[in-house]
Amino acid sequence: MQLPFSSKLLGSTLTAEEKQERRQQQLRRLQELNARRREEKLQLDQERLERLLYVQELLEDGQMDQFHKALMELNMDSPEELQSYIHKLSSAVEQAKQKILQSEVTLEVDVVDSKPETPDLEPLEPALEDVENINDFEPLFSEETPEVEKPVATVQPVFNLAAYHQLFVGTERIRAPEIIFQPSLLGEEQAGIAETLQYILHRYPKDVQDMLVQNVFLTGGNVMYPGLKGRIEKELLAMRPFQSSFQVQLASNPVLDAWYGARDWALDHLDDDDVWITRKEYEEKGGEYLKEHCASNVYVPIHLPKQASRSSEAQASGKGSGASAGGAGEQT
Repeated sequence: MQLPFSSKLLGSTLTAEEKQERRQQQLRRLQELNARRREEKLQLDQERLERLLYVQELLEDGQMDQFHKALMELNMDSPEELQSYIHKLSSAVEQAKQKILQSEVTLEVDVVDSKPETPDLEPLEPALEDVENINDFEPLFSEETPEVEKPVATVQPVFNLAAYHQLFVGTERIRAPEIIFQPSLLGEEQAGIAETLQYILHRYPKDVQDMLVQNVFLTGGNVMYPGLKGRIEKELLAMRPFQSSFQVQLASNPVLDAWYGARDWALDHLDDDDVWITRKEYEEKGGEYLKEHCASNVYVPIHLPKQASRSSEAQASGKGSGASAGGAGEQT
């Protein structure tokens, strides 16, 4: 089902100056993000370098037991390997500091290109060969360094707006009207229309049933479902004896048919006091009260148990406690 929508894009009303300003803001945010990532990477490398230098100091101080234990934790085999890692990490830290200084100087960049593409930024990390060497001496830190997000060109999204305004209906088309016949689909413990029809027919003898099934009248908004009349006929065919006849009629205006019938009945009984409720009766007996007549339901009054007040409950509890106290005194 295709829903109505507007194919006009929200960003199509931007001027060239506004688009240029938006690109500059995006570039500025990318530069700030890159600078923050460089600083975080530098701080992490410095912490690793301090840890390696601390292990090297253990060797220089002659604490061989602690040195060999720390060397095993670093997954290294010899002091030469430790020294090589320290040298490579120190050079990487120095290069990162230089990159940060250069980025602080060239932070303000003027966007000259008018195309909707973000200019290429400088690499976030040192040279590729240095980065690979740094990754080689990180056995102590098992977590992987996140890959650097490279700036990508800004591309206008191209998609079909109509596809985002479509409603796909599958089994719901069948399950929605089936609730009339199987309310259990919604968790309601009620009988469906076919089961109710069978229950009503079984309350009468067979000759009366034959008369009733000749005038099955369908009205109400739900009977406007396509094929509902055929479904009722199928249910009657299943519950009635073999080769028996029945007639199912559909109201000409199912939605307003009940209202028209109630209107005509009310106009015919305007002067009949036995079918109308007075204002006094309504205020006294409530909206659930009705007068029984030829076209009404049977009135069954509902008596709700009155809740005991808190004062009476308190008095009852006081009497109970006093009686128990008296019994205890007698026993003493």
